[in-house]
Amino acid sequence: MGRFKNGKFDLVVVANFSMSSSDATEWRRSFEKASELFWDASEGQVQYGRIFVCDESVGADSAEIILHASGDPSYGTWGKFGVPGQALHLMPYVKFQVLTHHHEMGHHVWALGEEYAADAVLEQIDTSVAAPDNATVPLVGSSFAPGALVDADAILKFGANLERRNIAANTTTSLTVSPAFSQSPTTDSDGRVQYQFPAECATATGSRFCIMENSRGAAGTLDAAGNWTPAAQPVTEFCSDSNHDADLDTQQEARNHDSCWETIVARPGYTGLAAPDPAVAGPTTGFSTPDWIVLDKQSRFAVMVDRSGSMSVGNKMTDARHGAVYWLEFCSVGNDLLSLISYDDQIDTLLGLTQVSALGGLGPTTTTINALTPRGSTNIRDALFAGRDQIESLPTRAAVQVALLITDGIHNFPTGSSPTEALDEYQEGGIRLYALGVGQPGAVDMGVLDGLAAGTGGRSFSVGDNQPNVIENAMIEINAEVRGGIITTEPALFPDSGNSGIDEIIEPPLEQGKGSVRPGQRPPLATLLDAAGVKSLESLLKRGRQRSDRIVVIPVDVESDADRASFSIVHPPKEDVWLYLVAPDGAVVDPNAGDVHHVESTSPHEFVVVDRPLPGRWLLVAVRVRPGAAFTAGVVAGGENRNLQVFASAPPWAPSATPVVIRGAARWKHQLSDIGVRANVTAPSGATWSTVLVDDEADRRNTGNYQAVYQPQEDGRYRALVTIVGSPTASIAEPFTRLSHSETDSIDSDPGAPFFVRQVVIGFDVGERRKPKPDDEIPSRPLPHRPRPTRLRSADWTRLYEN
Repeated sequence: MGRFKNGKFDLVVVANFSMSSSDATEWRRSFEKASELFWDASEGQVQYGRIFVCDESVGADSAEIILHASGDPSYGTWGKFGVPGQALHLMPYVKFQVLTHHHEMGHHVWALGEEYAADAVLEQIDTSVAAPDNATVPLVGSSFAPGALVDADAILKFGANLERRNIAANTTTSLTVSPAFSQSPTTDSDGRVQYQFPAECATATGSRFCIMENSRGAAGTLDAAGNWTPAAQPVTEFCSDSNHDADLDTQQEARNHDSCWETIVARPGYTGLAAPDPAVAGPTTGFSTPDWIVLDKQSRFAVMVDRSGSMSVGNKMTDARHGAVYWLEFCSVGNDLLSLISYDDQIDTLLGLTQVSALGGLGPTTTTINALTPRGSTNIRDALFAGRDQIESLPTRAAVQVALLITDGIHNFPTGSSPTEALDEYQEGGIRLYALGVGQPGAVDMGVLDGLAAGTGGRSFSVGDNQPNVIENAMIEINAEVRGGIITTEPALFPDSGNSGIDEIIEPPLEQGKGSVRPGQRPPLATLLDAAGVKSLESLLKRGRQRSDRIVVIPVDVESDADRASFSIVHPPKEDVWLYLVAPDGAVVDPNAGDVHHVESTSPHEFVVVDRPLPGRWLLVAVRVRPGAAFTAGVVAGGENRNLQVFASAPPWAPSATPVVIRGAARWKHQLSDIGVRANVTAPSGATWSTVLVDDEADRRNTGNYQAVYQPQEDGRYRALVTIVGSPTASIAEPFTRLSHSETDSIDSDPGAPFFVRQVVIGFDVGERRKPKPDDEIPSRPLPHRPRPTRLRSADWTRLYEN
C-alpha cells in the first residue's frame, strides 16, 4: 500500500510486536528525521507524506514497511515498492541510525544496487570430495585465477545459519578462509559458495558521498530524547554521473550501468524528478513534517452487489444474495464493521457501516438482502464511491479496509463515465478492492476490474454462472483470503444415495424441528457414524478408503498461534448438510462452547469459527441430511494469524500461447524461503497441470519470491490453486543480502515459523478478451448525491503520542 504522489511517500507501517509509548515516539522521530534527510538528498524533491501506523501485526498484509522489535540487519526488496506481499523490514537500531531508511528505500523503491560491494558471484562446491578441514572449500572448478579471490569474502549457508569468512588463498579447485567455518563447507545447504567482493563508489578521503555506499549512522544519530548529532562527515546524497564509481566495479554499476541518480529518474513513476549533477547538499528548509496517523485496530468491509437486469439469468442473483448473507453472518461473529450496498443504476445502502455484532439481530438485514431483485442498468462507478464513503464514514482509518465488488457485466451508466474514476480515491483512502466478475468469458469487463483491483493492492477474480453455488463459494473464498488466508478450498462430493440406517437417526429430530435442527440438538457424530457403517473418520481419509454416500471428511491443518480458524460448507439450496468438527485432540467440538461460533444459516451454507484453535489436523465432517441424487458441496477453511501472510498472483491476461508466470510468497514476520510452493492449474477444457515454484535465480538464491512458468495450450479462462506449505525448517528470505548488510560475520535466518498450509485461488485469461457491449438494461431512478469525505484524523491511541 505504498504510494508516491506529488513528491511524497505515503506508507503503511506495521510493527510486528506491541509498541510501547517510547517505541512509538522513537519510531515517529526516526521517520520525521528521515523525511528531512530525504528532502536534503533529493534537492527538495522527495519526502515522507502520510505514515499510517499500527502494531501487533494488525494489517500486516498491507504493510509497505514492517518494524521489528529485535534483529539485525534491516533489508528491503529489489525494486518492489507497492507490490502486494513485498515489504521493507526495519530493525530497532533504525530508530536512531536514520540513514538506513534511505539506503533500504534505495533498494526497495528504485532497485539501486550496493556501492560498497560488487555483484555477487556463485560457484559450485565439489561435494564429491571430503574437505580436509572447515577452512577449505573444494570447488568443482573456479573461473577465478589463483590468488584472485584473496581479501574477498566467502559466504556459506548451513541450514538457517549464514557465515561470512575472509578468503586467504584460492586455486582453481579450492579456496581457504580465515577463520574457519563452523562446519564442513561440503555441508552447505545447496552446495554453492557465494563471493562478496569489496568495492567503493568513492575513494578520496572524506568524499564517501553515496548513500548506497553507507548506512546506519553515516549521516548522524538520534538519541533516545530525539536530539540529532550529525556525523563528522555526514553522508546525505546519492551519487550522480560526475561522481559515480570511477572504476565501475560496484553492484550498482553492474546491475544498472548508471549512477544512483540516473537510475532513480529513469524509474517509471519518478521520471519527473531532476537528477542533480554533481550531487551536493540540498535545502534545509521547505519540507513538512510527515503526518503520523495511527490506525484503528479493526476491519471495515463494504460489499457491493450488482442487481442489474442481467443478474436475473441463471443463479447469479440468488447466489450473490447468499454470499452477502454469509458476509453479514461472519462479521457478526467478531467486532468487524460491515456495509452492504446494492446497485444497478441506483445505489442503495442496505446496511450502513455497522459493527454487526451490535445490531441486536440479523433478521431485518437478511430480509433486506433476500428481497433484492434484478432491475435497471449498471453503475459500477457510483457503487464504488458509495462503498468508499461507507468505509470512510468514520473520522479515523482502520488497519484493514476492504471493498468487495460483484458484477456480471459492464459499467453502462451514466453515459460517458467510468469505474476507474474511483481508483484514485481508493488509493488515497487505503482501501483494497476485491472484484468478482460473474459470467462466461466475454460477458464481464475483466480488464477494468483487473486494473481497479491491482491499483489498490487487491485482487480480481472471475467465475462462471453455469452452476449453482459458484458465486457464493467464491465470495466465501474471498472472505477467508482477506482475513488471513485459505487453508483449504475443495469440493465435497456426495454420490447418489438411498434410504439407509442413518435416516432412522436423522428423521426424528428433523420432524421435531420441522425440517431444521440446530447444531446443539443434532444426534451425536458417533451415533451417525455407527448408523452409516463407518468404522472411523480415519477410514474415510486413507488411500483406498472406505466410502460413505452420506458422510464426507475434509482434513484441515491449523498452525500454532492462530487467532481464529473458520470451517464453512456451501451446498445446493434444495439440499441440506450438517457440519460437525473434530479437534486435533479427537474431541468433537461442542457448538455451544464459549470459543466456538457455529452458525446455521437460512441460506444454503453453514460454518464454524473457533477462537484460538488448537494447532494440528482438524476434521471437517459434512453429513448429508436426506438421500437423493448426487451433488457437490464446497468446503472452504480459513485461518487468521497476524504473524502469517501469503500471496500469489499471475498476470490477469496473456495473449494466446504466451507463457504465464505464476508467483507465490509467504511471510512469518519475515519473508520466507525454504518452503514448499505448488500450483495446480485447470485449463478451460478441464485439463490440469501441476508444478513446483522455486525461489532461486541465476545469481541469487533464497529470494523468497517463488515462481514457475506455465505454457497455456488453449484460449479461455484458467483457474490456478497455489498451495504454500511452511514448516520449522523455513528460513528468512534474501539471507545473503541480509548478511552483506550485517556488521557481524554470521546471522541466524530462522524466523521461528511453525508448520502451516495456505492456498490462494488465482485466475487468468488467455487469448483475445472480447469486450462486452453495453446492454440495454433500463435505468430505474436518478443518480444519488455522493457526499465528500471528512478530513482524516488519527485513531484514539493516546499512548502513541506520549513524548
